[in-house]
Amino acid sequence: MPNPIFPDQAGSIGLPHEGTLLGAVPVGDTSFPLARLRDNDRRWAHPALARILLDSARTTGLRESPLVVGDIAASTGGELSGHRSHRTGRDADVLFYFRDLAGDAIRTPDFLVVGPDGLAWDKVRRRWLRFDDARNWAFVRSVVTNREAPIHWVFVHRALRERLLRYATAVGEQPAVIYEASERMAQPMPSGPHDDHFHVRIGCTESYVIEGCENGWTGRVKALPLLGITLAPGDIRAAVLALAEP
Repeated sequence: MPNPIFPDQAGSIGLPHEGTLLGAVPVGDTSFPLARLRDNDRRWAHPALARILLDSARTTGLRESPLVVGDIAASTGGELSGHRSHRTGRDADVLFYFRDLAGDAIRTPDFLVVGPDGLAWDKVRRRWLRFDDARNWAFVRSVVTNREAPIHWVFVHRALRERLLRYATAVGEQPAVIYEASERMAQPMPSGPHDDHFHVRIGCTESYVIEGCENGWTGRVKALPLLGITLAPGDIRAAVLALAEP
């Protein structure tokens, strides 16, 4: 926190589940390309996370189907009801993209649970929707290849993680990007199943650490053997950034 020695201290301070936030910026509105699910005061983020979400929305959002975000953090961080984390502006809940059964992109209306068949029931409009493999993969790709900050986690149900990695493999995605995504995507334990949204968490850069940012546990899951990827982990981020060159 700011003090007589460091009066200008700002940023993401502490652990994701035990910290606070200074210098936050609001994320999204109710329109294109980045929309908030609810008009509340849980829309505040570390500036780097805000830029990552906006860039991803510009890459993957459609006017009729924007990227929709749920809870991020309170304006000064700290405890947020309903969440163990979301205290430092480095966590964001992002709703999945869906298409209707006619194949048209729709605006995601709420947190919708995706079943093993890739279908989700919209109880408000009483219709089945299909998990949009292409755009959900495009979102994950955009996030893990961003240049703003390291991505520590994209929490998502293990079945959806495998679904997205299989899709990426089938469409000929670059191996380094698939590897990076496989390392970032995981189902958190213990926690909710994350079968109705992505939970994106950025990590601390060296400058953020100086500001008081703490990463906490950063263990990694192993890449799926079916991908046949042999890149050394130390080479991954450089390879991903190279692939992201315009």
